[in-house]
Amino acid sequence: MPLDVAVGPMNPSDVVLPLFAFDSAGNLSHFLGTSFCVGDEPLFITAGHNIKDWGGQFGLVHISDPSHFYPARPAYLDNNADVAILDVRGYRPKTRLGLATDDSIVLNRQIVCFEYGTTIQKGKEIVLAPATRLGNVTRKLASHELLGRKLSNALELSFPALRGASGAPVLSNVGLLVWGMVVGNVSYHLIPAQIETTTDEEGRIKEQVMYMLPLAIAVNVSSIREAVDRYLSA
Repeated sequence: MPLDVAVGPMNPSDVVLPLFAFDSAGNLSHFLGTSFCVGDEPLFITAGHNIKDWGGQFGLVHISDPSHFYPARPAYLDNNADVAILDVRGYRPKTRLGLATDDSIVLNRQIVCFEYGTTIQKGKEIVLAPATRLGNVTRKLASHELLGRKLSNALELSFPALRGASGAPVLSNVGLLVWGMVVGNVSYHLIPAQIETTTDEEGRIKEQVMYMLPLAIAVNVSSIREAVDRYLSA
């Protein structure tokens, strides 16, 4: 099951799909987050916290037909690493993402993140809104506390994670290999997204207002590789 190379010409919406929850009657309940496909089998990866508290059914949607859901079953869950593997029935994309190695991750080199954090749900109506974000890995963290979990080898990103972006792949801009997966935002500092300054007649600053955004945190690809290896060897 090759994991080191992307397979086929890449259309992000074919390999990165939104994840939804269904109630016991099979009705759409709510939008959970993002997932992505790796390997030849293939396997769908998402953030563990996206699925761990929902006891009902799951399903994925392709943007070309939002009314059709592909059933998904949790096949593996590592709460500590915040990585889950889904067994998805009925959907086999022609293209899949490859997993990089930890030593190939370079700080301040451009990355791409494809996610569904701006998806809107109005009752049973779904408006899928995929977004592509560009940025870079600002730091590699040996460990990071996030919502009671201690992530090993986490990645700090230069853009925020919107609600629903959890489970989105962090991709190298060259080769589109997975460097990590978005799982939340850091809590220790913010970055200014916009600064508004008021000056007096002599040009001296009277007031400065800063509108802040958090930085996203991602699990390292090494955690994803470990989860896949454990699942395949079980």
